[in-house]
Amino acid sequence: MKILMLTDLYPEAQEADPSVFALHRFCRQWALDNQVWVLRPYCTPNWRLRKRSMPSRWQLEGVDVMSVAVPKFPARPWFFSGFLQRVMNRIQPDVMVGHLGFNLYLAARLAKRNRLPLVAAVHMGDLVHGPRMLGETRLKRVFQQANRLAPRSLAVSRRLLKRFPELESRSRTAWSGLDSAGFRSDAARENRLCEPLAGQPLRIITACRLTKLKNVDVTLRALAGLGSTISWELIVAGDGPERARLERLAVKLGIAARVTFTGWLERSLLRDHLSRAQLFVMVSAPETFGLVYLDAMAAGCLVVGAKNEGIDGIVKHQRNGWLCPPGDPDALAAVLREVDSLGADSRQRMARESRRTVAALTEEAAAGNYLDILREAVNAGER
Repeated sequence: MKILMLTDLYPEAQEADPSVFALHRFCRQWALDNQVWVLRPYCTPNWRLRKRSMPSRWQLEGVDVMSVAVPKFPARPWFFSGFLQRVMNRIQPDVMVGHLGFNLYLAARLAKRNRLPLVAAVHMGDLVHGPRMLGETRLKRVFQQANRLAPRSLAVSRRLLKRFPELESRSRTAWSGLDSAGFRSDAARENRLCEPLAGQPLRIITACRLTKLKNVDVTLRALAGLGSTISWELIVAGDGPERARLERLAVKLGIAARVTFTGWLERSLLRDHLSRAQLFVMVSAPETFGLVYLDAMAAGCLVVGAKNEGIDGIVKHQRNGWLCPPGDPDALAAVLREVDSLGADSRQRMARESRRTVAALTEEAAAGNYLDILREAVNAGER
């Protein structure tokens, strides 16, 4: 099968680390038995297109990637007569896949013009920001055109179908999977989760790009609210525009001595930090999925995520982790107290459930599930 994906959720250059991009994990698995192309559009004013700057192209683990400038919300037929249409003619894909916002709309336009089956991958951002960015009518038309919809998590699926219940028969969750290379064995993981927490600092880690939606400030306020009742230390792995503000907040809350900001870490170093931590906390919202939760569980961390966001449904409250409202420091503080007070039996139960969860969510299984969605779209388009 020839697959063409449109998305900007992909490495910007050949030298980028592909392991941090969830969509590339799908594509590199598909490329083992299929031909896969990724068009990485980026919006630009129309006048820049007249300069005819050549797109950049490279191959990444068997996937052909092309970055190309497009005008924002093209509305005229001339747009499709240029470079992108020549790409379509050369590739002649069997199915189009669009991911996130403008790329979803662009994929729908190209699929309609070329009479191709369309898979519309739905992210949390499409439901939260899509009506403002694309317009409610345009967004609904894309969903109605799609042969199959692929919400990227159970939480996204619930929100999508609550809003558009008529789409249920064409909707199937395209969850992400874990690249388990370099992680501990199952037995070591369970032993890691069963280490006693009493009598030593609770070792907590969060790993993300430091933006407002990650709610790292909520984590800091929750930890400050614990007072002296719990001994803890926090690693904040990542960088971003919020880092300076978060560092100042830690000082203001009087917890700076127990919080370490590492900056951006290579994947091997992040795995080392995860393997030494006991608890991973990230209550981000809106969040489509959050592959780092699976990385943390695989490395031996208990996990706290945000209720009704991307990881809700994978993490099940008090079974293989905890869920709490994303903007509530008091609720998060209550969860942290519960974690600190866990007995051995509870830790063992959490360890077993966490192991079952991670074992089922492999990269290969996730890619196979998503590929089945693409096949369903192709079959539906042939009827």
